[in-house]
Amino acid sequence: MMKKLFCSMLLTVGALHADVFDMFSFGKLDAALNVVIGSGKTQEDLGHLRIQLDLLQKQERVLHEENHTQIEKIKAQIGACEQNRSYTGQYANKLILTLKSSIQVLNTIRSSQKEWIAILKSHIALLEDYVKDPDLAGITGEAKTLYNFDDLKDLGNQIAGQEERLEVERAQKKETELDLENSKKKVAAAEKTVKEKLREQAEFSKDVKAHDRYVHIKSEILDAEVLLAGYETDSLILKTQEKEAKLALLTDAVFIEEHKLEILKKKLDFIVRISLRIEAEDVRQAEEKLKKEKQRYLTATDNFMQAIETLTIKEEKLKKELTFLEKSYDEPGKDIQNLTEWISTVQSFEGYLNLGEMGLKNDELLLLEREADFLKSKTEFEKIKFKAQELNFDMIASWYKIKHQSFKTSDELVAEVKKYQDLGAELVR
Repeated sequence: MMKKLFCSMLLTVGALHADVFDMFSFGKLDAALNVVIGSGKTQEDLGHLRIQLDLLQKQERVLHEENHTQIEKIKAQIGACEQNRSYTGQYANKLILTLKSSIQVLNTIRSSQKEWIAILKSHIALLEDYVKDPDLAGITGEAKTLYNFDDLKDLGNQIAGQEERLEVERAQKKETELDLENSKKKVAAAEKTVKEKLREQAEFSKDVKAHDRYVHIKSEILDAEVLLAGYETDSLILKTQEKEAKLALLTDAVFIEEHKLEILKKKLDFIVRISLRIEAEDVRQAEEKLKKEKQRYLTATDNFMQAIETLTIKEEKLKKELTFLEKSYDEPGKDIQNLTEWISTVQSFEGYLNLGEMGLKNDELLLLEREADFLKSKTEFEKIKFKAQELNFDMIASWYKIKHQSFKTSDELVAEVKKYQDLGAELVR
């Protein structure tokens, strides 16, 4: 979280690079802030998606009825098999297992269909929102004549958050691409299995041995396996189509998120080149705020250190008491490690009392150690907050010098930029 805070603040000085400012000239500004993308194809895509959704919803209703009918039929077949006294042993178990597997696959098909519909609805909603605001003007807020450092910092934080979202979307897209590739391979393998089972079914009568008393149930098993293989193939095909729909959704989502990021960065570029205004009073106020923050930080950390010192004294006292108890009692399981892991054993009533006293002292010691760790974490958190405030002041001072052309040479500007680049590289690690 704090790393993101620092990175978002560093974005506000990302434009400090010499090629942005061309030393004391601000360079050429693009005429437009936003990249306008034609919405014709988007409207066309929306039309296709709506048609597809309508068809899927109609198919889903039919599929629901067909699946329900088929599941009830299979359940009845399972019931008949269980009641048939001649159907016992491994063959009966295999038949029942195959039939139950078919029910599971049919339920999976129904779930996949619903998921596909949900993905299409999400895709339609995404594109509908985009069509309403294809320039994505809503993400940049109201335009201002002049911007201050807080505006710049807020925009830097917005860009940092946008980059995180884009990273997540890209990772999901890549994962879905891999899933889709694997799914297609599974479909090919399933289709091959169906062909093999159909061939086995067609040749079954040729391989039947005379007087095989299990021939009937074997044929039922094979029929059930053919049916299951078909269901599994249908399920995998449907899952593949679902992943294709998800990939299409993520592709458009990544495109839109990239567009948003581009717009935000263009606004950042516009602000730092043209509209950012930082005066000496801004620097003075930031310095005064830093002084107050430093005093608060020093007071808070001093209080934490005193509390940690007090806890340390208590810890040392408890450790001595535990050492004394360990030496005083000769009882199996007295080891402190055993106490911590609750694996101690005793052999007498007095041993229970001794073990209880040692366990109490040990738990008190563990509690003190956790309290000390918590205070150390709070100290580190306060340190990070103060460092952020220091960085905030440094950046305001740097921007003031840049905007008022206080650098005498290009080397001074390069040195100013480098200290932020070094910090950014450290944070990335």
